[in-house]
Amino acid sequence: MNKTLLRGLLIFGVFFLFYIVVVGELYKVQVVEHQKYLLIAKRQSTKPIIVKAQRGEILDRNGEVLAYTKDEISFYVDRKIADPKTRDSICTVFSSIFGKSKSHYLSLLKSKVKRRNILLEEKVPLAKATMLDNYAFRCLIKREDNSRVYPFGSAAAHILGFVNKEGKAVTGIEKEFDKYLRGKDGRLIRQLDSKRRVVALREDLSRKAVKGDNVVLTIDINAQKILEKALSDGVSGFKGKSGVGIIEDPNTGEIIAMANIPNYDPNHYNYFDNYRLKNRAITDRYEPGSTMKSVTMAMLLDNGLIKGSAKVNTENGRYRFKTVTIRDDHKYPWLTVKEVLEHSSNIGMIKLSERISPEKFYVYLRNFGFGNVTGIELPGETCGMLKKPNSFSAVSKPFMSIGYEIAVTPLQVANAYSAIVNGGKLYRPFIVKEVEDNSKIILRKHPEMIRKVISEKTSKILRSWMTGVVKEGTAQAAQIKSVTVGGKTGTSQKLIRRKYSHSQFYTSFVGFFPAQNPKLVCYIMVDSPQKSKYGGTVAAPIFKKVVEGLLALDPTLGTENSGEENKGYEELLVKVKKGERNEDVKSFADLAEKNSKVLNPNEKGFFKRSTMPNLVGMNKRDASAVLNAMGVDYTVKGHGKVVSQNVKAGSIVRKNLTVKLVCKSR
Repeated sequence: MNKTLLRGLLIFGVFFLFYIVVVGELYKVQVVEHQKYLLIAKRQSTKPIIVKAQRGEILDRNGEVLAYTKDEISFYVDRKIADPKTRDSICTVFSSIFGKSKSHYLSLLKSKVKRRNILLEEKVPLAKATMLDNYAFRCLIKREDNSRVYPFGSAAAHILGFVNKEGKAVTGIEKEFDKYLRGKDGRLIRQLDSKRRVVALREDLSRKAVKGDNVVLTIDINAQKILEKALSDGVSGFKGKSGVGIIEDPNTGEIIAMANIPNYDPNHYNYFDNYRLKNRAITDRYEPGSTMKSVTMAMLLDNGLIKGSAKVNTENGRYRFKTVTIRDDHKYPWLTVKEVLEHSSNIGMIKLSERISPEKFYVYLRNFGFGNVTGIELPGETCGMLKKPNSFSAVSKPFMSIGYEIAVTPLQVANAYSAIVNGGKLYRPFIVKEVEDNSKIILRKHPEMIRKVISEKTSKILRSWMTGVVKEGTAQAAQIKSVTVGGKTGTSQKLIRRKYSHSQFYTSFVGFFPAQNPKLVCYIMVDSPQKSKYGGTVAAPIFKKVVEGLLALDPTLGTENSGEENKGYEELLVKVKKGERNEDVKSFADLAEKNSKVLNPNEKGFFKRSTMPNLVGMNKRDASAVLNAMGVDYTVKGHGKVVSQNVKAGSIVRKNLTVKLVCKSR
């Protein structure tokens, strides 16, 4: 074989091998890894943009908007692709729209910062941002920069919580119901050319954002403001460190208001320290003092161990018990059992507590909810501290009976008193009424009775005795002319560095009204007041201001009745709210018409089932209550007050009817 042929074969072999390698790589790229390179090509030719979902609103029980999202846009310029002529044009346009000098914007674009994208305007309202839609600047970047707005400022701040600048829910309802409120982000896919310029919108690949659901609370913002104002004035007037207030419906467990002073503005949350951000009504525990005496009396009465007229030797205000000396602020030689509660005698209470066993004492406290979280829909709740009988010392039970050696939260106390005055039923407190999207309710809360703690008879006696506390005893500063109120004062020394302070106290009062048929329970606590140390002189007057404000808001709250005539109504109301629409509904409607009033003062206006009432002008809550009472199916669009209904007032209500309501906020 000559050299020329050999060289030719060698060259052919090299080219053939190269051909095989190229074909192999092409096969790999086009067949084996086809999907991989297709994805890369799509990424290079398309530009995805996340479209942030609008966060849902938070509303009070009457449809007032407490939190909403304001649509805003921030504008940036990409300096890498912005030529001098385009920069000049952009600055001219921005100057004319926003009223700032052209040189202001030029100086921003000429700044020596190393960032490629320069911010020109931040958080521009959507209405104003649309004025730039007519200008096509390829280097101008628009970014959604929405803000969470709390229109009532600091009112209900500890309930609502806040969303930070990064859009993360941090605390309160915002955090607890974030999965409902945040919605689902959308995606906008834009087609790019070889120079990365936008040439088309890929609607087939894009996805619309879904607005978050709305959360409706049980609170009334007007009651909330009344509570916060009275509490703030009281803390300031008595030079206290802080204060907590709670208003609860004892017949349902609904929280009508919950306040902490000092508070904060969620619109400017970053200006406040952690102490002000805490919802101390559920996070902080304390020794309650004499407000625990009503709980102890309840268990003694329930077991037939005491009678109101029986006498107790109160030792003229000084009594040696075991290894400690017990003192009363007021010296009495003898008091009846009822007077022990009215005058808040420590000596009398400790002697009476000896009549119940440690085991039964513990069980009652546990049944009242102490030592457990209440389960309210707010983050950070603590369970307090409740000793078990096997860890009791010789003085534990007597001291716990007067509110020491036990740690509770303000909400636990308010909820326990609700059970004491409502006939003995412990409800789970709740602050969220329902969750709804734009077309339907997706979550609705109903009153949930946990257990029966004491008998109706015991509850009735204690209501009478606590009315005496206000009329004759330590809480006379809580008296109101227009309505009979009851309650119990509390004063406890603060435990500081394992020693009880003689200068710092927790002063509290838990009251209810009207006395015969309590509609609301109001808890007030002031931490470390300097002008007085007693619950009767500090917390009771604050309670009085709160109740007077609530009565001015709704005078029907002060209506006295025994409650017996509404018992059947209440049972049927629960059935209707659960959707049990049968013959009971007719009886319910007849009963509602006959009584012309409802158990819950915030649900008014029940009508005959045979004709459609005029719902226009009513708030959403009341209109829904009317239709529930009538057993009529309905849908509601929007929030606030009813502006239209598809079924005319006065027309016959027929079977399978669905009423469509349209509501609008102010």
